[in-house]
Amino acid sequence: IEIGIHKVNADDTATPLPGATFVIEGKFADGETSKTVTTDSDGNLSLSAVLESGQTYKLRETVAPSGFELIEGTLTFEVMSDGTIRAVDPVPTGLDIYVNAANPDDPQNNVTIWAENEPIEVTFTKADLNGDPISGTAEFTISGEFVNDATHAVSQQEIAFTTTGDQQVELAGMT
Repeated sequence: IEIGIHKVNADDTATPLPGATFVIEGKFADGETSKTVTTDSDGNLSLSAVLESGQTYKLRETVAPSGFELIEGTLTFEVMSDGTIRAVDPVPTGLDIYVNAANPDDPQNNVTIWAENEPIEVTFTKADLNGDPISGTAEFTISGEFVNDATHAVSQQEIAFTTTGDQQVELAGMT
């Protein structure tokens, strides 16, 4: 039985996310009970000839790609005799199970688990000690590692920004 995992940006599902690591636990055809797998440069990974029909597996993300939040929760699923999978418990937010439209009658590769990560975002609001917005102008500089949305390259950067009035500033793509 073969299933695939496709990892994408939740804000732009056409953007694959490489480097996501998942742990899958259950009884595998090779006798192992746990496997750690990582998505490739296209955000994909394939589990072929390792899952057994009639068995239940647990899938959880252990490392999110740089700049993205970890998917919380565990997907528990059962492999059916026809090669499909069925969620045993509620499916965690950020994970979905799809039958591949290209060849839904092929029992050896007809299921994809779609995993969507939310980008890490930080919002700055100028406020007093009581949390009340402060008017006026303020200048800030933040430095750290940031992720390029297009290439997923991580680089050290220093970002300066100015707020006026009670304006909020949002930064995304932080690691």
